[in-house]
Amino acid sequence: MTQPLELYANGQKVSTLRLEATIGRAHVSRVHADARFFGSEQFRLKPAGDGWVILPVSGTVNATVVNDTPLVGPQVVRNGMTVKVRGASGLVLELRLPIVAAGVPSRMSTAVVPVSPISASDTHEAPRSSAMPGANLRAASLRLEDILNQIEANRIEAQRHRSNAILAYVGASVAYLLTSGSQRRIVRTAGAAAAVGGVVYGDSERGVASSVDAQNNRLIDSALSLFELEGLTALRSEGRADVKRRFMELVLRLGGCVDSVMKEQGDRMRNMSLLGRRNQQLALSALNVDIISNRFRMNRIYSQIDPTKVFPDCGSEFSRRISGIDSGKVQQEGLYSKVIIGGCFVLGILLAGAIPSAAVLVFVGAGFWGLNHVAPVFPETRKLREALSSLVGGLQNQPPVHTLSLR
Repeated sequence: MTQPLELYANGQKVSTLRLEATIGRAHVSRVHADARFFGSEQFRLKPAGDGWVILPVSGTVNATVVNDTPLVGPQVVRNGMTVKVRGASGLVLELRLPIVAAGVPSRMSTAVVPVSPISASDTHEAPRSSAMPGANLRAASLRLEDILNQIEANRIEAQRHRSNAILAYVGASVAYLLTSGSQRRIVRTAGAAAAVGGVVYGDSERGVASSVDAQNNRLIDSALSLFELEGLTALRSEGRADVKRRFMELVLRLGGCVDSVMKEQGDRMRNMSLLGRRNQQLALSALNVDIISNRFRMNRIYSQIDPTKVFPDCGSEFSRRISGIDSGKVQQEGLYSKVIIGGCFVLGILLAGAIPSAAVLVFVGAGFWGLNHVAPVFPETRKLREALSSLVGGLQNQPPVHTLSLR
């Protein structure tokens, strides 16, 4: 088994890794202000044989430097290896390979999640081999906890970027409104430049947040796969109640993460525009979208551990609704809507100089666009909106699971 890898930032331990991970701004944002020079995905650390390798991530703005040499390809991790990022002179990362006694974890977690008492039959110590009891399930628990720590750090990071985006958009609007009526051209120009800059920065921050969300969806998928491939089998065969309890606490913690992500990303999905082909296809194939697929997988995991956990079959209802929707008509209706909206905007702008009242067409176009987000005018698009809202709403409104009883 690959030994764990410890990540330090300015001498402060920030993570213990036991499986592949992508390191970025979220890991070091609380250590030093120079974390802003890190990308959301700066470099990767991957187990290889009995050791680890560090790999670059393409598209980073600032280069990763390992032992004062730019990282351009995979490198074997050596104990004490330093990692820096161009521009982040005040932040130095160190990779350490601690020596850990066989079968003994390098750290213990004290997190407590309510779990219903395990039955007396579960506490019976089953005959085991000479290997340390609970080794497989403990290893799975440690890997699952690493993933959960990264998911939670990413959620904080994504929220920070979204807050920055909102502030940027508000600032852009205020700058434009305060300067657009000025009689001095230089003031109007400066205000317009500030407004454009705020919008560009806001879009950039939203993009970073979306990237972090995508990484979290991949991490949740990894955590669910960990349970499906080895966690359930190890849980069934484990004889020690405390090892089982710890693993089920982590499963409940994972479920809480899935609930939170479902709420955040589900709201955005339910409210997305259905005028473009990309969003239309996304809505029609919603059961394959990462967070929705992961929500169903989480429900199955709950039921596999505790058969008393039963959840509404939202997927079958959605499939039934979608089967009655003509996707070709949805695309046509989206095109018609875009023509109406675009025509109102163009005519309103072109005719405003000659006919002042024509400016109202711009507001008509904006109103039609907003209406299609809430209650689409055309029938097939309206049925798609209702089906998507029902699916997402049903998954979001499922009561959270706080207890599990292993059967």
